[in-house]
Amino acid sequence: MSLRYVKILTMLIFFASLAMYCFRLGQIQSLVWDEEYHVLAAQSYSQSDRTAYLNRNNPPLGKELIALSMKILGDNFFAYRLPSALAAAGVAALLFFLGTRLASRWIGGLLAAGLWLSSTLAYVHARLATLDMMTTFFFIASLAAFLPVLWPSPPAGSSTTKAPSSRDLSALYLACFLAALGANVKVLCYLLFPLLLLGLVLARQRWPLKSSLAHLFFATLIFSLLGLILSYGLLGFSPGEIPGELKKMVFLQSKPHREYLSLSPWYEWFLLQASHWYPSQLRDSGDRIYVWCSNNPVLWVAGSFGVVFLFIFGRKQPYYTVLAAAIPLQIAFWAVFKKQTILYYGLPMEPIFCLCAMLALYELSRKLGKDRIFFNSWAAVLLAASGYYIFQSWAAMQGVIR
Repeated sequence: MSLRYVKILTMLIFFASLAMYCFRLGQIQSLVWDEEYHVLAAQSYSQSDRTAYLNRNNPPLGKELIALSMKILGDNFFAYRLPSALAAAGVAALLFFLGTRLASRWIGGLLAAGLWLSSTLAYVHARLATLDMMTTFFFIASLAAFLPVLWPSPPAGSSTTKAPSSRDLSALYLACFLAALGANVKVLCYLLFPLLLLGLVLARQRWPLKSSLAHLFFATLIFSLLGLILSYGLLGFSPGEIPGELKKMVFLQSKPHREYLSLSPWYEWFLLQASHWYPSQLRDSGDRIYVWCSNNPVLWVAGSFGVVFLFIFGRKQPYYTVLAAAIPLQIAFWAVFKKQTILYYGLPMEPIFCLCAMLALYELSRKLGKDRIFFNSWAAVLLAASGYYIFQSWAAMQGVIR
């Protein structure tokens, strides 16, 4: 399929996904779960009230984007949640584009995007005014921008290096820029920089490692500093006051919660015995609205298989290794530094699972010598199973009143 048609289909998937996520987006007329903190913070930002600056345990950019949406569309629930819906649709479009390019067929992109659209967790977060979906978009966008640096890999046994081309450097700097934006939404995106470093080390046969690392460190430093100065500057903080704000954020984020390292949450989840809900504030009637927080088991099982497969059989391809490494790195981050379990904070892992599942199926079909028949058949099975799970979960995903 030509690049022109891929781009057209990518745009169509973006708008179709946005329509799905925006359907009755403001119907829940109550702040649900962490919306309470992020929306109140965005309201204080939109009023330029520095004394009301709230929610210091995350950087300000994500809440500033919510405030921008409120400034354009008014102070209403649709405006609060629109940035998350746009980010979720952007992830779907990116997955289709990446999947199509990596597998050299549109069915690869359709499988990656379809698995994402079948994610119950993604659907819920796409319709909440929280930071997780924006974080997820910047996470996968940075890895997508990094693709030209690593793909294709050098021939086996090759020791030829060359100076980085302008295309390589543009891709590297764009990946660092997107990673810095994501880190100014939620600190999880700082994990992108070691992933980019890993990619450059693995691709050292393509162009000189010393030169590539110099560019990576420079881009990381300049974009991280500029992002902090601009995002905090919009709130009225001078550059000299930013270190104090960062110390407060680090203090709130960096307390290890080692008691949550047990495997019991995983055990309960895989047996589908755990039920997780995000509650709203108590309303005047005394009721709460609950939206269901759960993960599509088809996606997580297929994605976990894909990660293991790429680690074992994709070691000669640096991009496969970088994608697979993103999963254990995130698990370690959430296990050590977060009180909540990975069940609640697995969202940025899901687009990686989508790509890894698609790529593992693609590589497996090539190894079996049944390229199209095997790939197309199993892609249809995975999409059908995910679609059935969505159908069964639809009522819970819309929210219930108790």
